[in-house]
Amino acid sequence: MEDNQVEGEGDDKPKYKFLTEELEDQVKKWFDSFDKDRDGQIQTSEIGTILRIMNLNPTERELQKMTEKHDSGRTGLVNEEAVKLMVDEKLHDTDTIEEMVEALKCFDNDKDGKVQICDLRWAMTQLGEKMDDAMCDDIINEADPSKQGYFDIMDFAKALKGIK
Repeated sequence: MEDNQVEGEGDDKPKYKFLTEELEDQVKKWFDSFDKDRDGQIQTSEIGTILRIMNLNPTERELQKMTEKHDSGRTGLVNEEAVKLMVDEKLHDTDTIEEMVEALKCFDNDKDGKVQICDLRWAMTQLGEKMDDAMCDDIINEADPSKQGYFDIMDFAKALKGIK
């Protein structure tokens, strides 16, 4: 398969399982904004930014796997179609609000639907794929914009999923 060629091109199967027309338009808009020289390709390092803008929040490990899959020639570049496929894959993979709430409940020591910010920071820097301070600060500012020292689990899960 040629570099940046999309698997399944020319097939009669639908290309996307989860990517709606509206989301395709969003991908195109963001792709075009990163395609500064208008050559139809962007740096693979910009994929994470696009996915985060779309509230898909990939981990670094997920980004690495997607990049390896869609930049098989290791050029450091991907085309718009590859980015659409990555968004489609991530939409399929994204945790549901219920899963997020359940995961956050283990930090709800008082069982009142709230998590202390210090507990969230500890989890983000010590468990799983560890985050740096800047990324933690961004998430904490989202979770607790009024600096109360805690956040509501359901509100935070909805915010992460882009639901008002």
